[in-house]
Amino acid sequence: MQKIKYIINNIDSTFKVARKFMLPYIGIRYIIGNYLYGHLFENEADGFRKLRKQDNLLTIDVGGNDGLFSRFLTSFISDSIVHIFEPVLLHSAKLNKLKSNNNQFFVHALACGAKKDEGFIHVPYITLLSKKLYLSAYSTISDRETDNFAELNHFASSFYFNNKIKIATQKINIRPLDSYSLAPDILKIDVEGLEELVVLGALQTINNSKPVIYVEQPSNTINDIMGEMGYKKYIFESTTQTFKEVQENKDKIYNYYYIYDTSVFHEDAFK
Repeated sequence: MQKIKYIINNIDSTFKVARKFMLPYIGIRYIIGNYLYGHLFENEADGFRKLRKQDNLLTIDVGGNDGLFSRFLTSFISDSIVHIFEPVLLHSAKLNKLKSNNNQFFVHALACGAKKDEGFIHVPYITLLSKKLYLSAYSTISDRETDNFAELNHFASSFYFNNKIKIATQKINIRPLDSYSLAPDILKIDVEGLEELVVLGALQTINNSKPVIYVEQPSNTINDIMGEMGYKKYIFESTTQTFKEVQENKDKIYNYYYIYDTSVFHEDAFK
């Protein structure tokens, strides 16, 4: 299984190539998301397997999409609570059916941001035989309507034939995470370039609870905020199965950990 995982999910090989082609990408994500999420999720997230405590945790999944991260995490974490924030309504039915290892899931059909607001979320899709195939992992929030997805999300240009991408636009509500008075152990943020706004709306939550934070492509502003709060920034190296402290984002590494207290992980998790 580890060999299969390397072949399929290693960013530098097969999975990166698949992401150049929309149909293979959609197919692979569907298979992993529905059947193999406990084994074939992104390598960078395996750092959570090193947590000392793997039950009675509270996780906040901001940008939950179709629930892939939450399903991965709860494949080895039990008796815990997961709050999923995902404004794309086409995922609502699926998210509300999530069950695993006696965990409880609470789904919030809205986006997180720096303040209470409204906006639009743009969900890219392609049409095949009159059927819409959504690339919802690339859904992007803005304050206006548009029909040019490349303007909103630079990752769109990574697909071949990206001129075939169309957009379904939905009006959404935006709320700061601090308005929920949650005390998370884990905070995951993946919102296609708006991670900084989520952090700004969660400063009190982060300061009070000091969760392990897992964020995609953090900005320099996020680095500064986390540093001022006493956090250190890490990547998780799949080859050594250990965390490595870093200062800046690295090429070909998409997801980073901010850890306040390393003792929540096993000692062998750090170099």
